[in-house]
Amino acid sequence: INDITTGADGCLLLTTYEGICRFDGATTGLLTPADGVIQWIPRLLFDHRRGVLWFSQVSPGLARLDEAGIDIFTHADGLTRESTAAMCLSSCGDLWIAGGEGGCTRFDGERFVPADAGLPGDTPILDMLADRDGGLVLGTTAGVYRRRENGSECIGLRDERVSAVCEDAEGRLWVGASSGIYLHGPGGFERHEALSTVGPVIRLTAGREGGLWVSSRGNGAVHWDGETVRAHTAGSGLSSSQVNATHVDERGCVWV
Repeated sequence: INDITTGADGCLLLTTYEGICRFDGATTGLLTPADGVIQWIPRLLFDHRRGVLWFSQVSPGLARLDEAGIDIFTHADGLTRESTAAMCLSSCGDLWIAGGEGGCTRFDGERFVPADAGLPGDTPILDMLADRDGGLVLGTTAGVYRRRENGSECIGLRDERVSAVCEDAEGRLWVGASSGIYLHGPGGFERHEALSTVGPVIRLTAGREGGLWVSSRGNGAVHWDGETVRAHTAGSGLSSSQVNATHVDERGCVWV
């Protein structure tokens, strides 16, 4: 499983190596290449406002699933890159897409508009989020950048490969970098020692009542509740100690 999200009816949507799986708690449905879905999909994002599912593809770049079917979007439609590395929704409902080789695109509900990410050269973006202040936070191969309407600036870890960014329930910024997990504060980024042994970070997910979930490559799904760290691995019931995605649903249930 590469990613997990929740659909309009509360069902789980998962990407597998066979396509997109829908699980309603009792039955499972699958969209496969026969339905127009490619087999390897890195990211999912459900837009609850418009009732559509977006999923990134290695090539071509982006697809949308709604009641009318599946639409595929490429550079010819306005995407800055053919591949999609990350996606997020802004507070006003715009979809932001990060290209796999750098560059950003904004979808306003009608058209794709290339947007300057304000990064040096074609710095690849690995993850992104829309923060509470209306800007974007970008995890890149050259640190963490914050994008505002008047430009972008590096806010730390310039020499780090930042693969995951996350805003927790209290609005604090967490990032997973090549040298560990960091929390951003008034003095900049500070390495979180309690999570220092997690290993390579694939994804960060905020808990509904605080805390943080870490999807790791080798140490399973790691939970920090604000005081203690607990790792859930193959030895404690998971099918694998490599966890690509962790999702917290509306009931507070955690899916790995």
